[in-house]
Amino acid sequence: MELTYHGDTTLKVTGKKATVLLNPKTKNSSLTADLVISNLPDDQLAVPNGITKIFSWPGEYEANEVPIQGLDIRRKDGSLNTVFFFTVDGIHLCHLGNIDTTLQKEELNTIGDVDILMINIGDDLELSTKDAIELIESIEPRILLFMGHNYEQSPVLKELELTNIEKKDKFTLKDTSELPESDRLDIALNAV
Repeated sequence: MELTYHGDTTLKVTGKKATVLLNPKTKNSSLTADLVISNLPDDQLAVPNGITKIFSWPGEYEANEVPIQGLDIRRKDGSLNTVFFFTVDGIHLCHLGNIDTTLQKEELNTIGDVDILMINIGDDLELSTKDAIELIESIEPRILLFMGHNYEQSPVLKELELTNIEKKDKFTLKDTSELPESDRLDIALNAV
């Protein structure tokens, strides 16, 4: 499985049997995928031509052998943010979208074990630094992937003592045996 970052909260997850595109915001003709998962408002979503499998609402689905679940989380203003969790090549991923609150125990139980957590800590972060840390610690991912506009300047990284995190162009796991056993792996990717 390979992860590439395309700016803001857009990521591409390429597995052996399927490619998932998360939150595409521009009609980039070089972005191709089998399916799109989005927790963006409809007016911000820009699905590349040719992709017909789009999941942007809560519920349980499966496409191209990728089980997907969307869970609505009530935001502080009363609106809803859909947290998506899905599995590619046996690796469990969770994209929090633009969450602005911590999760309740029942919500954490529904999400379950997370191998890779994708969290927006950029300029448009609506979580407090304290809540972002609490959210990360409550989910306990094996791998933490940071995203968001200017995420490199986030106070969350400073609080986690990750001020010099190495950025890569892509992140690759051959299979689940390459997941960290005990210490969490923190990842920052360059936008491609």
